[in-house]
Amino acid sequence: MGTLTCQGLPSFGHRFDDYPVKPVYTPEESSQLRQMLYEHKLLMFNLELDYTAFDNFSRQIGEGEIAQPVGFSPEGHPCIRLQSNTGKSGMDYAGEYWHSDGPWNTPPSRATLLSCIEAPEAGGETLFIDMEYVYQELPDGLRSRIEGLQGNYPCRQTYLEFMKKKNLPPREDKLKELADVTHPLVKEHPVTGKKSLFLNEEWLKSIVGLDREESDRLLKDIYDFVLQDRFIVKYRWERNDLLIWDNNSLLHNGVRPDPRYPKVTKRITIKG
Repeated sequence: MGTLTCQGLPSFGHRFDDYPVKPVYTPEESSQLRQMLYEHKLLMFNLELDYTAFDNFSRQIGEGEIAQPVGFSPEGHPCIRLQSNTGKSGMDYAGEYWHSDGPWNTPPSRATLLSCIEAPEAGGETLFIDMEYVYQELPDGLRSRIEGLQGNYPCRQTYLEFMKKKNLPPREDKLKELADVTHPLVKEHPVTGKKSLFLNEEWLKSIVGLDREESDRLLKDIYDFVLQDRFIVKYRWERNDLLIWDNNSLLHNGVRPDPRYPKVTKRITIKG
């Protein structure tokens, strides 16, 4: 199993040395796993899961979202997205910025499952920040500035920019689904009620009610505090590793490996 390293941050995450792979899990088993996810925020396994087993495993957490953009799912498994830094085994590497998943949804995605098919010999780590902890550490002045503020997510515009960057044609049906949305900068966890910051470097473009200069300045102050090395936790992957993280609590960032070191993963996001 891969390794989780941090720089002075109180640790989070729970590692399973053994976990049964079943075609169906009881409601009690699924409930227990969800409670562990909300408690520990990151769950770590090493399990060899084919596409069907991966789908079944994910249902313990909730209902899967149709993978976006479409076209990178194995046949018969529309909730799974394949991704690779070489572009040969799925979507060209994604998520190389600090974000929470599914900001175009209301509510955003509940959780993410990421399973490693091929691990790179070097690089390719996934980075995490515990946004509940960061919120507690905010200076009083910065905390008071952001309480009650909403972030603006112009989803149609951002989707078009994303597809252009990936050299993919935008889908008209997806464009019709998308609308501009807002999410609070400080949100309460839907289960635990704990407060955390909710950010996204790619999709969060401005703060509602502030002019551009003031909005940019406040977002810079927030990111300057959040992205300190002392808050960043790094996961180094091995083959068959599976991570599940609570999207309400953690910010994450995928580090692109050198193309000499292929990394292939499969991903499912869970509806909020």
